[in-house]
Order: sequence, then C-alpha cells, then structure tokens
Amino acid sequence: MARAQRKPIENLDAYDCLLRGLDQFYRSTEESEERARDLFYRAIDIDPHFATPYGMATRCYTARKIEGRVIDREWEEAETRRLALQVQVLGSDDAVALCWAGFALAYVCREYGIGSAMVDEALSINPNLAGGWRCRGMISIYVGQHALAVEQLTRALRLSPVGPDGFGTEASLCSAYFYQDRPEEALKWAGRALAHRSDSRLARRALVLANVLAGNLGEAKKLVAELRELDPLLSITNIRNSIAGVQRPQDIDKYIAGMRLAGLPE
Repeated sequence: MARAQRKPIENLDAYDCLLRGLDQFYRSTEESEERARDLFYRAIDIDPHFATPYGMATRCYTARKIEGRVIDREWEEAETRRLALQVQVLGSDDAVALCWAGFALAYVCREYGIGSAMVDEALSINPNLAGGWRCRGMISIYVGQHALAVEQLTRALRLSPVGPDGFGTEASLCSAYFYQDRPEEALKWAGRALAHRSDSRLARRALVLANVLAGNLGEAKKLVAELRELDPLLSITNIRNSIAGVQRPQDIDKYIAGMRLAGLPE
C-alpha cells in the first residue's frame, strides 16, 4: 500500500489501484470510502478480468447501506448485484472477492441463498480467511442463527485479532449477543468495537442496544444524542433502512424497539 501511495497516479496499474483503494476504504470515513470506490472502478477499467476490485466495490455499497448513506436504493442494489455476479464469473479462485461479493448480495440485495453459497465457496478456498468468517457470521445474524454467528465471528477474530476492520467483527458480535438477550457479552464487545474505532457509528449503535438490553437507559440515551450530533437526520426510518438485511420480523422489531427506548425519534 505504501509503495502504491508513492506512485504517480498516471503510472498506476490495476493492482496499485486496488491497494490504494484498500488504504482509503480502511480509513472508514464517508469521503475515503467514496475515493476507495473510485479507485476500485479504475482498477476494473484497467483490467476488467481482475476479480478482486469487483468484490471490493461491492463492499463500498455495503458500507453505504450500513451507514445509512444510500441515495438511490434500486440503482445501488442493481449495481451491487452486477458487480457480485462478475465475481462469480471471474473469481472462482479469489476467496477475498467471493466472500465480500457474497455478503453484499445477502445484505444489500437480500439474496441470502446465493450470497451464503459464495461466502462458503470462499471459505472452501481459504478456510483461514478472517474476512470470510466475518461475512459468514454477519449473514448468520441476518437469518436469525445467532449462536452460530457467535462461533463464526469469534473464529474471525482468532484469525485476525488486530485487523484494520476488526471493530466491525466486534460490533457484529455485540449484535449476535443482543439478539440472544445476553447483556454482559453485548456490552463487552460493543465497548471493544468503540475502543478500536471511536468514530464508528456502527459501534456506537451497537453500544446503544447493549445498554438498552442491560437496562442502562440513561447511557443509551446519551449515546443516541451523540449519534444525532454526528448525524442530525438519524431516525427510526434511517435505522430501518440500514437493517433491511435482517430477515426475521422479530429481530427487526427487537432492534427498533431498542432504539426507540434509547430515544431515537421516528
């Protein structure tokens, strides 16, 4: 990544663009993720047969949905599907591309069957891929297999305990424990996620729900107020859109009820 950052932009090849895109993506700001998406598309333009940038581009649309920044839902779903299906064609041996494209299909497009199959294929190629186990664990949360999600997400952390996006795995573990009504574990993992990325809205939302589950409504309301300072338009409606990948109505209701108790307006 460091070498790619030093190269003049006119000398970049597809792999350099991928590396620069990854560097921007892991900074996890709205602006850096947009720059990352542009770099992944540039990599695709340079080498249309290179599967990994397609998978990473789908990850950008996943991040947009998680953070509630989707502008044109139908277009972004269609584009995510197009990119993911290109990974199927080009990346049969690319575990990284397969796992993130599969997760995007499940979360953004709600195509759980094909998405899960792609992640499983990635893990058959590389059983030690931390990102693959994270993707598998998040899909398990969305379909209501919360105990299984804990196993899969814990395995992801064992494989990559200090990865640049490990806070997302920790926040997902909080969600899995939240749905199982296990407040101590939920608080533990939400706290770790926020300690690793204090600017993460995902981690802050996880901590809100963990505090609601633990009965700490004052702390939950304080956290919601902080979230609203970061995003004044944050509301129950926005939250519904960001958790649209959750399949079971009872899980959606539990999440929304928790945010209401914490004082998030409609």
